[in-house]
Amino acid sequence: MLDLTNAKRIGIIGGGIVGWLAAIALRRVFDVDVDVTVIEAPTVFPLGPGEGGLAQPD
Repeated sequence: MLDLTNAKRIGIIGGGIVGWLAAIALRRVFDVDVDVTVIEAPTVFPLGPGEGGLAQPD
């Protein structure tokens, strides 16, 4: 079993809605001394299709 009781840093690979919600959930679970970092590509829009009405008007 994975023991994270002594974790000091947690990295989440992949942003978007799921990555950021995971970071928020982990921030609530772990102590404030644990660093939670989201690593995402800078050119990818954080919302995917169907997650915010990204349709462009003509």
